[in-house]
Amino acid sequence: MVGNDFRMSQSSALKCARAAGLSKFREPRKCRLLPRHKVKRHSWVQKTMWRSWKNVVFMNECGIELNARPNTQNHGVWADSIEDVPVQPRDKHSVRVNVFGGVSWSGRSKLVFYKDNLTGPRYASILDDVIPELRDSVFHKRKFWVLHDGLPVHFTTQVKQVLSDHGVLYFDK
Repeated sequence: MVGNDFRMSQSSALKCARAAGLSKFREPRKCRLLPRHKVKRHSWVQKTMWRSWKNVVFMNECGIELNARPNTQNHGVWADSIEDVPVQPRDKHSVRVNVFGGVSWSGRSKLVFYKDNLTGPRYASILDDVIPELRDSVFHKRKFWVLHDGLPVHFTTQVKQVLSDHGVLYFDK
């Protein structure tokens, strides 16, 4: 019906939607690209499209929370009653594991686990450990490129020096 002729509570509407097999979803979010971002991306593609991507290693790191509390807005258990919901024991403070790795057409690096936050010296140390093995076993002593994401520690003087010392080329910001 149109207008105020038809009234239904939110809970009744939800029940009807569920009975019809519908589920509630959050709208996906996507950041808008500003014109300057499009120009920068187009410029990067023009500079790099000639490149053979077989000799590029993509490196990244991430933190993984073990036994972390789920986001209660996004996490729920469907059950007939609260008694049917299993209790999940949780730690007061979850353990965080940080891991670094690299992948390429030719192979992958070993995974490196570390405890502390990633800093320039820490990242330089990881690269100093990983690059010789990558060069020898994956790229068979050929030159290769490293592609990082935009994290500032990837572009510190120490990191650039380690890459340069090993003869590795890298994409700058």
